[in-house]
Amino acid sequence: MHRPLTEAFAVLVRSLGGAFQDLGTHAFARCPALPIPGANGILDHGRDQDPVVEAIAPMLEAIGADGTHPWVVTFEQRDAVIAEAARAGLHDDGPNAGMVLERAAFRPATPTPGVRVSLATEAGPLRSAGRLFAEAFGLPERLFARLYEPAYVAGVDGRVILVLDGDEPVSTAISWPVGDDVGIFNVATPERFRGRGFGAVATSAAIGVGFDAGASRAFLQSSAMGEGIYRRLGFREVCRYVFLGPRTDA
Repeated sequence: MHRPLTEAFAVLVRSLGGAFQDLGTHAFARCPALPIPGANGILDHGRDQDPVVEAIAPMLEAIGADGTHPWVVTFEQRDAVIAEAARAGLHDDGPNAGMVLERAAFRPATPTPGVRVSLATEAGPLRSAGRLFAEAFGLPERLFARLYEPAYVAGVDGRVILVLDGDEPVSTAISWPVGDDVGIFNVATPERFRGRGFGAVATSAAIGVGFDAGASRAFLQSSAMGEGIYRRLGFREVCRYVFLGPRTDA
């Protein structure tokens, strides 16, 4: 899943006016408009560690000049990369599972009565999806507003899922085609709506849209909180990413 994930980040960064260079052993991304892991810093490809280690200090200098927090995204067992990132002052934010789902293994989630799924294409529903994402992750809505503009979503061929409980937006996810795969991104359910299956419904709908469009496999990155949901939908883990970035208590 790492190849399509890298391709998705390249499209994302470049579409927002940033720079994305794939250097073989790793990719370097610089996108001040989007301060998230993968969009500013190093995305390790899991090959020779030495060039990745050597790239960390220059990356910190370049990203720091933008006033943006730098990140290194690597894999578990990449001890030299992780150690160098730590020496540079980056903090291990914990592992994320890289997960894939083949079409035949998909077990869709069924919405409960009163819950409905919509495809957000107009400004109002897209703003609702953006607000849910910002609230769920405790981030300023303005940082991600561009990703939920109708022209932007159409331009990158994305599909934004909005789940409603009655008339209230409660969860969202983005389905993004990458070659023969579909990436599932920005799965978000604010804390006040969790525990009622809304996230599974949003993810399931995003997968279904991708499979209906011809994708043969779905992929995503999952925190520990989401892994159980994704496994119930049929995902399996294929790798473990490690995110190294600024300390959240700094």
